[in-house]
Amino acid sequence: MAKRRAKSKVKTVYRKAKASYKRSSKSNNPTSLIIPAAVYGAIRAPIAQALDPVLSKIPFGNMADELGLGIVSYFAAKKGKGMIKKIGTVGLVVESARVGELVISGGLMNTNKASAPSMSIYQM
Repeated sequence: MAKRRAKSKVKTVYRKAKASYKRSSKSNNPTSLIIPAAVYGAIRAPIAQALDPVLSKIPFGNMADELGLGIVSYFAAKKGKGMIKKIGTVGLVVESARVGELVISGGLMNTNKASAPSMSIYQM
């Protein structure tokens, strides 16, 4: 008589449930940009003065300052970490707003430095 083959039993593996924790997500709280915006406002003028000899050779008129600082802000936002990245992001927003103001005011290619953006949204 032929031997019967023994059936193997499937072992059930019981695993202890792992505790899961929600990762803290980056906050989109507007108040988290107050300090980086203040820092950017404080360092904008010295950086603009340092870049002025180079930016004066660019044929973009009034917009050369905004474009130069926008490029610096872009690289700070792209390559920076932590606070530097936030300052670069705020700088991009500020410089984009200034370029937009130049476009609306019609001083896009004006080479007269005296008609730079007024930084006032209430002035007409």
